[in-house]
Formats: sequence, C-alpha cells, structure tokens
Amino acid sequence: MKTPCGICWDMDGTLLDSEKIWEQGSVILAGEHFNKELENQLNGAGVPRCGQLLHEYAQVGSTPEEASEILMQKVLQLLNAGPVAFMPGAEKLLYEFAAQEYPQVLVTASPHEFTAPLKQLVKPGVLKRLIAAEDTPKTKPNPAPYILAAQTLGKDPLDLLALEDSPTGVAAAIGAGIPVICLGANAEKQTLIKQEISKNSSRVYFLENLTAQTPDSLAAIWREIRQ
Repeated sequence: MKTPCGICWDMDGTLLDSEKIWEQGSVILAGEHFNKELENQLNGAGVPRCGQLLHEYAQVGSTPEEASEILMQKVLQLLNAGPVAFMPGAEKLLYEFAAQEYPQVLVTASPHEFTAPLKQLVKPGVLKRLIAAEDTPKTKPNPAPYILAAQTLGKDPLDLLALEDSPTGVAAAIGAGIPVICLGANAEKQTLIKQEISKNSSRVYFLENLTAQTPDSLAAIWREIRQ
C-alpha cells in the first residue's frame, strides 16, 4: 500500500507550541489595535508580512521593516524567557516516522535563529533539513519553501505530506503541489483556507490535533487527499 515518500513539518503551532509566542509578541506590540482580523492575517505569516501588518494596523515602527525588527526582538525575548514544548502528539509522531525511516524536513516561515528551541528538543538526524525564511527568496504563502523541501528530499511533491496549521502554510504547500493535513482549524479558518486554495481544496484534510494519530493513519489520509 502506497505511503508518503517524506514528511514536511511546519514549526510554529504544528511541531512546536510556539505559535502562541508570536501571537503574544504581536498582542503586546499592537495593544488596543489587536483584533480578530489582524490575528487571522498574522497567523502563519512570515516576519516581513507580520511587520507590514503591525505597521499598518497599529503603527508599530516608522516603517514595515522596522516593525519586523521590533517584532523579532520581542519574540526572541519571549522565547528566551521560558521553555517551548511540542504540540500534542507531535513528538510521538516525529519519532515514529523516524523509526519507520520516513525522511522528514522542517519548513518554517520563521528565521533560522528562531529554530533554536527546536534544535534543543529534536534529536540530531531526525530532520533532514531545517528550511527557514532566509533559505528562499520568498516565504509562505509563496510555495518556494515547499518546492525547496521537495528538491531536498528528491521527491515528487505529490508524493509528500505537509503538516500545517495556518492558511498561509496550507497555501504554500498546495502551491507547491504537496497534499496537506491542516491542524486546529476552526470552521472560520477552514472556510478561509478553502477560499484561498479554491480548486485544490480536496488536497487538504482538517484534523483537530495529532494526539490520536499514527504514521499509518496519516498515510491513509494522505492516500485519500492525494487522489
């Protein structure tokens, strides 16, 4: 029975419980200007886009570029202030995939310096490569990071499986031709994602979390959405 030829993990909110730290930094900087619309647009966005949004919505920094720098420093401060844990079920799956010799890569819109907690938590060699914001000319929702992931693994994108939690991440993976399991998406986020990827929405499967999942159960979902 056919199984994925490789697994592409998003980091913040998928593999690590770090998405809330980015949100916390954004809430602090945006102050009274933080609202649901801004929250939805920030979710999963790369640093340049986050800086642009914080500058537009909350006048953070004198330019979008300065807002990005301010956000990065705030998030690094928060990351260094406390431990970061795996998302529910993610650690177990990561090592189960490794035990079954699935090649795995990380695909994040965060810069490399923000992957330090991941390097402390994940055993060396489990992830074949950490693909971060600096590694491609554009990051999520542009498909470039996932195209690089497919090239790194030497596989057809359709034969890979991406694990994501944000509209921008799903759009990037789908744009590269990789089927996606999206985690933790409420009805509003599912609608937003389906609108963004329109005709390719059949290539996305929504799960609440990874707690009860195994490599075999995710492979079964992959076969369903790969068709």
